[in-house]
Amino acid sequence: MSDKELIGAFPFEIDVRVPIQLGRESISNSVVAFSELVKNSYDADAEQVLIKFQEMDSASPVIVIEDNGSGMSQDTLLQSWLLIGTRKKQSNKVSGEKKRAVTGEKGLGRLGIDRLCKKLILQTKTEKMDELLELHVEWAHYEGASHSLSDIKHELYRIKPESVYNDKFLFCGVKSSGTRAILEGLKDTWDEELIDALNSELSLLVSPFSGVNDFKIKIQQGENSQLLAESDAMLNAAHWVLDAELDENGLAKASMHSELYGETVEMKPALWADWIKNRADSSRCGPVKFKMYYIPQSMDILKSLSFAKKDYRDFMDRNQGVRIYRDHFRVKPYGDPTGKGDWLDLALRAVSSPGGIAQGGWRVGPNQVVGAVFISHSKNRGLEDQTNREGLLEGPAFYDLRAAVLKFIQFFEVEAHKFAKRRKPEDQKAELKAKVSDSTYRTKQILDEAARLKVAMEQMSSADERKQVVQDLGNKLDEASKALEETVQRTNDYEEILEQEYVALDDEKNTLANLASLGILTVAFSHEALEHCNLAATNAGWLQRNYNEGYFELLSGSKERFL
Repeated sequence: MSDKELIGAFPFEIDVRVPIQLGRESISNSVVAFSELVKNSYDADAEQVLIKFQEMDSASPVIVIEDNGSGMSQDTLLQSWLLIGTRKKQSNKVSGEKKRAVTGEKGLGRLGIDRLCKKLILQTKTEKMDELLELHVEWAHYEGASHSLSDIKHELYRIKPESVYNDKFLFCGVKSSGTRAILEGLKDTWDEELIDALNSELSLLVSPFSGVNDFKIKIQQGENSQLLAESDAMLNAAHWVLDAELDENGLAKASMHSELYGETVEMKPALWADWIKNRADSSRCGPVKFKMYYIPQSMDILKSLSFAKKDYRDFMDRNQGVRIYRDHFRVKPYGDPTGKGDWLDLALRAVSSPGGIAQGGWRVGPNQVVGAVFISHSKNRGLEDQTNREGLLEGPAFYDLRAAVLKFIQFFEVEAHKFAKRRKPEDQKAELKAKVSDSTYRTKQILDEAARLKVAMEQMSSADERKQVVQDLGNKLDEASKALEETVQRTNDYEEILEQEYVALDDEKNTLANLASLGILTVAFSHEALEHCNLAATNAGWLQRNYNEGYFELLSGSKERFL
């Protein structure tokens, strides 16, 4: 008889708390949960996502997230949406109609809704459906229960489209399609600060310069609807634009171009093994594209593009840093404008070498660049997402990616520094001096006009005339304020050039003083040496004369001692 007897075969059981652990407890905050829902809309070929904050001042506020994507059939809803960890997106790498690269992979993003609310009402419809499907999910059912996950049931309804609130965006036609998520029992207090944080996050979600132009996100508060700002206009203020690529064969190529200076610099193509030292012989991160805009503050360029200093600061506060985009969607937290995602340590490098661009060892700071690294699910299999969707797994592929991007940035720093060194300080000084003079003159003109308006207003008796003059005076004062700000900026730039010139002249003065001292010492030494040489020559002549006349023969052996 055998010592081992088979009792049976048993599966793992899944506790009902697993959705909570995969959703609420693995997603760090509500803003990240929203990002996952927006990505699902993108994967469904939606062209627009509308996020509506309704009745925020009431005791029962509601958030509605709706898209005009392909929607879901009953089979899709039951076999994909209600299946945790579905592999559908792994087998279908592109979306149905628009052939977009799908952003989801693990089938867990929708569980993040539990992070947002207590109850979800999900409405969905495909073009072929005459009726809607409506699913109700009560997340409280997963708390404290001790039975199996499959024991939790969710009610599914079939409803007429006309019975659904029609806002002329969704479900408003026979051929309409899309999905609407109604979030009730909100777990966060959505005040202005949190909504602003969501706005900033979603503004960064889709790359501002990746070519995605058929996907829009709108946020609506009450009657106010806001399309998230297009941020690519400020990119025209860049001094330099770096385009770089590491291809599938490990060949690195890069070029940097400046519309401002009319210059282009090409990097000599190099294979990975020759280009990156102290790493593997071949790249493990896969093909990568990198684009970076160097945008230091320049009032002249901003003015030519009709931007104010505040526009620049607001843009850089929202966009600065180097982010990673997988299939056009941002991978958090890399390149977070707050500095928390400085995965390249750009801030540390800049602090370690704080000199200006024309000084040796210059390092670009994260607050001066807007950059993006582009990867994809299909071509960068080594770069895997963490389960919480907040970063990439840090392995050999990730560190190869980091090394490549830093190498491209180093190429930019070296070439930008060389160009800045070549520019003549005299040209910069003359240019800035003329600009300061022009700004000062325009400021004086504006103030003179304001003074004239003030005198004219004092002479007017009509209230309407005075009102118009007051308005004109206010406009002139606004112009004067902007002109003064511009003058101050140009004066500061001019002062910086003069300071650099002063330092250079001071260094030159010190060098000349040192050379003069060395010359004086050399002359003094030469004079002393000359006297000793003359004395030696006199003594040598005396010795020669006396030796020739035989005086040294008087002493026995003296010849041998002298010669």
